[in-house]
Amino acid sequence: MRFLLYLIAICDDINLVCSMFLYLILPTALVFYGISRAMGDEDFALIRTWLKRVIFWSIIMVGIGVAVPNTKEMAVIYIIPKLASNEQVSQLPENLLILVNDWAKKQIK
Repeated sequence: MRFLLYLIAICDDINLVCSMFLYLILPTALVFYGISRAMGDEDFALIRTWLKRVIFWSIIMVGIGVAVPNTKEMAVIYIIPKLASNEQVSQLPENLLILVNDWAKKQIK
């Protein structure tokens, strides 16, 4: 349970890491590829091998970035159904439910 709550908290960080990889590493690799090709470098095969690896990991990062929901979506997926099926929550006073509902709406915006 604690790990799942931790996972919910770091969902945005996972997406950030994937985005940073795509915005920093991939363009850098493409620039080095273009420079080495233009200069007729002897190690062109080595750079080409590294570029293939970077493109492979970029595809993996895009898949992870798309598949991992952000923190708000993860909370809706996991926490809301648990609260809806909990009997103790159904016994809460109406004023508290209105307060929680207003707070949730502010957090989503």
